[in-house]
Amino acid sequence: MFFLFLPKVTATNPQTLTHAPSLTIFTINLNGLSNAMKCHSFHEHMKTLLLSAWLICETKSTFALSIISLPDYEMFESPAIPLEHPSYYKWGLLLGIHKCFQAISVPLPPSLNAHVVAMDIIIPSTDNVGFQHCLFGIYAPWSYPLQDDPSLSPWVFWNELQQICNNTHSSWSIIGKFNAVLLASESTSSCAFSSLASLAYSAFLRQTDATDLWLHQANSTPAFYPTFISKQSSATLDRACISSSGIPEAALSSPHLFIPYTDHHIICFTLLLLSPPHQVALPLW
Repeated sequence: MFFLFLPKVTATNPQTLTHAPSLTIFTINLNGLSNAMKCHSFHEHMKTLLLSAWLICETKSTFALSIISLPDYEMFESPAIPLEHPSYYKWGLLLGIHKCFQAISVPLPPSLNAHVVAMDIIIPSTDNVGFQHCLFGIYAPWSYPLQDDPSLSPWVFWNELQQICNNTHSSWSIIGKFNAVLLASESTSSCAFSSLASLAYSAFLRQTDATDLWLHQANSTPAFYPTFISKQSSATLDRACISSSGIPEAALSSPHLFIPYTDHHIICFTLLLLSPPHQVALPLW
């Protein structure tokens, strides 16, 4: 795992960082929850790991809350939506946040249903009060209009998310399946780098002054971290990005944890958080 010291943030002294609260989050695109072996494997990994939160992308279900059972986590679902065939569903997200944190749902426009789940997490601080960090879990559209939702192009998706992030008054982070790459070396497909989804995500980063962690890591340690692997191609589609303030350190890795019947790998996202200055403290519970 690489820890990234982010130049955009004017971090305080090292002693402050030593006591800074942290979050560790796992995400994986499970490509549906109908396979019992796959769900069992996910359950077993989550039970043995000490996580702040986890995210399942592409549940393809409207009742994921009744399939996944992890009592230590409060779960929040953005249900999948039906295909033309009434028995099949697409997209959908399930976010679990450890019950040691308070979590408050963030209102989202209906156009982002099944594509985004967002929660304000109350981060405990040493003086027994708290501050907010906004966590977004996403499944971003990747093609328009043939293979994806004709009502939500990548440009519309990332523009709506950009407006929400720019109006968020706390630090924020996004994790999930971005369906975009930022370097030609991040995909074996020659057209992925110039795809509509990749261009829209690049514009989002510029307009929010956010940092993509795979890209930031590649600047110091060039490497290819494919999170999606199929017989035809591989690409770094599962990603994380963070706001330009309030997060002095972050790390991203792809641990060797096997889950069957999915063509995606788990990614692990760890970040340190700083309590924002001049913010009214939030009481815990």
